[in-house]
Amino acid sequence: MKKSILFVFSVCLILTLSTKIYAQQKTEYKSVFGETNTSFNLFWAVCDAEGSDSLYFQKDTLINSTDYKKFKSRFPQQLFLRESEDHSKLYSLVCVYRDHECFLEKEILLMDLDLNLQDTFYFPIPDYYSLFLVVESIFYDNDNLKHIVFGKRGGFMCSYFDFIFEFIEGIGPTAFIFHETVNLLLCVYKDFENVYTNNSEFLPDYIRGKCFVPDVIGIKDILKPKNNLKIYPNPANSFIEIDLGEDFTSYQQLVVCDLLGRPCLNSAVTREKQYFDIQNLPVGIYIVKTIVQGKTPVYGKFAVMR
Repeated sequence: MKKSILFVFSVCLILTLSTKIYAQQKTEYKSVFGETNTSFNLFWAVCDAEGSDSLYFQKDTLINSTDYKKFKSRFPQQLFLRESEDHSKLYSLVCVYRDHECFLEKEILLMDLDLNLQDTFYFPIPDYYSLFLVVESIFYDNDNLKHIVFGKRGGFMCSYFDFIFEFIEGIGPTAFIFHETVNLLLCVYKDFENVYTNNSEFLPDYIRGKCFVPDVIGIKDILKPKNNLKIYPNPANSFIEIDLGEDFTSYQQLVVCDLLGRPCLNSAVTREKQYFDIQNLPVGIYIVKTIVQGKTPVYGKFAVMR
């Protein structure tokens, strides 16, 4: 009788624990990408050279019948990313060279949130070698976002610091393969909001817990402007109205730029409410900047959707 009771208790305990374990497994993850805009700020260090870069979402594009998100950097290189339907995996499309010409035909896996403890992840590095990383820990943060942490790597590709690979749900991998080097993720912006800043101890002091927007894009400090311009409608289709308020006379000019800082439209300020015809602007996110002599510009943003 006692053995029967013990057996039933053991079965119930196993079922209870299995239910708890199953409840912790996610079937749908948070997307790495924002609804309209995402940028990844990166840092790289190889031997005696180092630098920072940013990848800015440019547009959705179709390649080989597959939807990708096209990212542009300040260098003449592009990155094509896509997620699996449940957002558990992140892929990058890379070049396959034939007769010295690049064909975007090969995908590499950048992130897999379905990994378990002691699983191995193959981390490909073009023109160098590949790493086989072992999952050392898995945890969920205060926002219930899953983190997968791999072992520590040191002295990689002449780097002078050690670093840890990590997959973060809704953020992405903390190391990107770009420019044929390992680029460590410094911070992530989604829809102009900073959603992640890398504060890892292995990062150099001058970049730890900080975020950079390269001056080359020409729209420095626009991601979190102190004063927003009032723009209607937003998102827009054929026109926008910019309400400058009673102080409109202090503004000299309005400039509409894309996310790479390239001017698209401009107009001298003549009235409190300025209008722009945007019918010829491609779908995407745009920045409006005021030109004010001797004063800090004021910024606003709007989306073109059709």
